[in-house]
Amino acid sequence: MFFKDKLKTKMNEIEGRVQREKSEHDDNSILEKSFKVKNIFCHCLYSPTMKRLENDEMKIFKGCKGLKVLDVGCGFGERSVLLAKYGAQVTGIDISSKYIKSSKKLSQEEGVPEKCIFEEMDVHDMNYLDETFDLVVGRGIIHHLDLKVSLLEIKRVLKKGGSALFMEPLDANPLLKILRFLTPFARTPDEKPLTKKDLRWVAKNFYVKSTFYGILSAPVAIMTSIFLRPYPSNVFLKLSDFVERYINKIRILHPYNQYVLLNVKK
Repeated sequence: MFFKDKLKTKMNEIEGRVQREKSEHDDNSILEKSFKVKNIFCHCLYSPTMKRLENDEMKIFKGCKGLKVLDVGCGFGERSVLLAKYGAQVTGIDISSKYIKSSKKLSQEEGVPEKCIFEEMDVHDMNYLDETFDLVVGRGIIHHLDLKVSLLEIKRVLKKGGSALFMEPLDANPLLKILRFLTPFARTPDEKPLTKKDLRWVAKNFYVKSTFYGILSAPVAIMTSIFLRPYPSNVFLKLSDFVERYINKIRILHPYNQYVLLNVKK
């Protein structure tokens, strides 16, 4: 009886979380608000470090021809359409009906509707058979979810040997903690950047080969966004990106980065 009650409580917690997230995206335009705040510190978006992250992500995307790809938290559909153009058969899911409608429209406009399926669906409980997808991707989505339930569900729908790639924010950097504290209106109530404990759990349940970004460049980018705004590739950001590549060889420092490109395999 105890375990049934515990399971019921967990399910109710997840359902409440999903409904709050859905409301924030459908009714409160939280993505747009978040982007406005990030644009104040625009060098955090366009620094050499972020370009390096995007290039590393793109290497995976470019190799997806012929793969069945699941895009979780597909948003407005840009990533799904890009993957379709690289030759993947893409299924995009999101809890926001607004985003699903926009994604379908975009796939039509970009000429890849036959390669894209978009469905309103919760990642915690997906309507797909076991081992359906070769690759699962997402950007800034896992930290909005119940980490364990969502990743185990993603693991279920991945084929044996399949991979998942997520770009997610991290919790430990003190300066970024302050910035998040000062801008609560730019995030949903339930989102939580990944902690050291989260990273350890992922490593126990998947084969992990992840890359970390922003331990130096993120704090520097906050400052240069204010004092050197017209120059997103300034010498300070280039130097910080160069130095942090060596710093990030020290594993104990990984959680203090801004982002992780979480590359896991079933």
